[in-house]
Amino acid sequence: MPFVKYLLGTILSAYKDFEDRMEIMYAKLPAKEMVRKAVLPDIWELCSSLSISSIEGGFRELVKEGAIQRLGQGKSTRYVRLI
Repeated sequence: MPFVKYLLGTILSAYKDFEDRMEIMYAKLPAKEMVRKAVLPDIWELCSSLSISSIEGGFRELVKEGAIQRLGQGKSTRYVRLI
């Protein structure tokens, strides 16, 4: 019985995570807000309806606002959420 509870808990957690990801993908939000909700791990998959330039623009705006911080340059660029 403990294993079954553990397994069902894992499945439930996966479905909740999936639901959160789908909510971001299909929400009709401005680019900046989509980027804000999706920062960072799977940004390219979560914002697939946006162009790369829209995502990058969202990052630039969020850096200006102080919501995220840019670390590194070029291919090694990373962003850290501040708020």
